Amino acid sequence: MDELDRWKGKIALVTGASSGIGDAIARALIKFGMKTAVCARRKDRLDALAKDMAGEAGEVLVLQADMEKESDIKGLFPAIRKKWGQPLDVLVNNAGTGVRKALAAGDTKGWAEMLNINVLAVAIATREALQEMKGKGEGQIINIGSMYGYQDRIPMAGMYTATKNAVRAMTNTLRTELQGERTKIRIGEISPGLVATEMRPKMTNGEFTYESYFEQFHPLLPKDVANAVLYMLSTPPYAEVHDILIGPMYQAL
Repeated sequence: MDELDRWKGKIALVTGASSGIGDAIARALIKFGMKTAVCARRKDRLDALAKDMAGEAGEVLVLQADMEKESDIKGLFPAIRKKWGQPLDVLVNNAGTGVRKALAAGDTKGWAEMLNINVLAVAIATREALQEMKGKGEGQIINIGSMYGYQDRIPMAGMYTATKNAVRAMTNTLRTELQGERTKIRIGEISPGLVATEMRPKMTNGEFTYESYFEQFHPLLPKDVANAVLYMLSTPPYAEVHDILIGPMYQAL
């Protein structure tokens, strides 16, 4: 049996699923046959996703949530149990945001938003998921990080880079903790380089166009990251993928 088959019928939660990478991951899991809860602020986008996926092998649960609100994040888990009668098996922490601006001219509100969504929301969702996975005795957590998590000198992206370094640190620390507890819960990170998503205009902040940047190389597509998620899930229970670092050809690390 294909190792991926053991996840069919299991329950997944994908945060930030209203567009881009999250949307692609959710669609891949639903097509494969997982019961997939999708959350984001834009419920209309989630409803459209659910409509598109009607008739696929898996099921969809739409949950509107603001990842800056702890109460919204914590509320996702009882909603999943109410829908399917059991806690989740897979958590994909995908929700993220970024603003391209020099640290010396940074906006406190923008910094807080990045820290809240990119770091604290990941920590909160992971904590809540672990309580349920430990009861089951196994599970998989996948954090969608960034190639920026391996860098620390990117002009105009200091705070964003800091949040992605934080995600990598949390991922590695949690893995050590779980290994020490001898659990069967795996945690891995997928760190993509430039991906063609809606997030691009916000990251440019009017300073340059990604169209000219794209001329240097073909950016990744959201489905490329979704395929990496499927690969991570497809590894046998005794194997743990720590990180998948994937970027466009010619994009330097």
